[in-house]
Amino acid sequence: MRSIRLPRFAYVVAAATAALLTASAVPAGATTAGVTTTDLGVPLGGYSSFAYGINDSGTIVGYSYLPGDNSWHAVRWEPGGAATDLGVLPGASSSVARAINNHGVIVGDSGNHGVRWNPDGTITDLGADTSAQGINDDGAVVGSAYDAATGRHAVRWNPDGSVTDLGKLAGDVWSKADAINNTGTVIGMSSRYEGVDHAVRWSPDGTISVLSTVPGGAYSIASGLNDDGTIVGDSYSSATGGHAVRWDAQGNLSVLAVPSGTSAAEARAINRGGTIVGTVSDKAGTPRAVRWNTDGTITDLANLPSGVPSEAAAINACGVIAGNARLDVNSGSRHAVRWSDEPGTR
Repeated sequence: MRSIRLPRFAYVVAAATAALLTASAVPAGATTAGVTTTDLGVPLGGYSSFAYGINDSGTIVGYSYLPGDNSWHAVRWEPGGAATDLGVLPGASSSVARAINNHGVIVGDSGNHGVRWNPDGTITDLGADTSAQGINDDGAVVGSAYDAATGRHAVRWNPDGSVTDLGKLAGDVWSKADAINNTGTVIGMSSRYEGVDHAVRWSPDGTISVLSTVPGGAYSIASGLNDDGTIVGDSYSSATGGHAVRWDAQGNLSVLAVPSGTSAAEARAINRGGTIVGTVSDKAGTPRAVRWNTDGTITDLANLPSGVPSEAAAINACGVIAGNARLDVNSGSRHAVRWSDEPGTR
């Protein structure tokens, strides 16, 4: 049950990338056969919508702009496509839903407050200067909190109502947690300063460990994990650029292969079967939603013309993917979308 983050499409991958690729044979171009794209629309009447999370029932969460495009509200899309405006905290104008667990509990932000939406639609305020990024099936929520004494730091809101400060790496100045799996393992980031970000993992007992980077790597980012403890994200080196990566449960890193012509890649989420979704960017920096299949092949999910952006954000156990795409190539509007291998798949 993962979170979303803003992409870093400024990476440039040099020719040395080839030396870092995993052994899996990957075709020069990605396939699109059999993938069905469902446009989730812009249900609240604004210009664009974005999907960020999905659970195993196929319920998707994200946000949609309101008319005028000056504010946006968190949205829940049912498997059949019906959309619900999740609303905002009193006094707030906007909200974003980032993750949903298999009980239908949703987390995200409203204004500068982390929030939790219960299945009945009631909203719980997690506090000022907080951000809620991920939730597991036990109801543990992770994100970050800020106070003047300690700065921004990763936290876990426990099911019993208590809050645990997850801390940061020694010498770093801030941290945040992005996702938690059903064993209680948490992933996120610990940073010394802007541009020196370390992907980190917190064990269920709270022990923090740093995840490795590509050779010569300047920073790494962990974005998603499954219940086996496999983590995905990206890592950047000034010599070879930005790479989509996977860490196994022991922390060993492998670089995910990419189609020819790729300038950057990010892995965003992984499901229990090991299928990974994310983005690859062309040399102009335009992102394309892709799926890294367990047989080593890559699927281009959106199958859109060159230069038209799409992004894959989350994948459930059934292989259904949530993300966004500019489906109308003549418009700048992005729509939340669902990708599946067969019509009607959850």
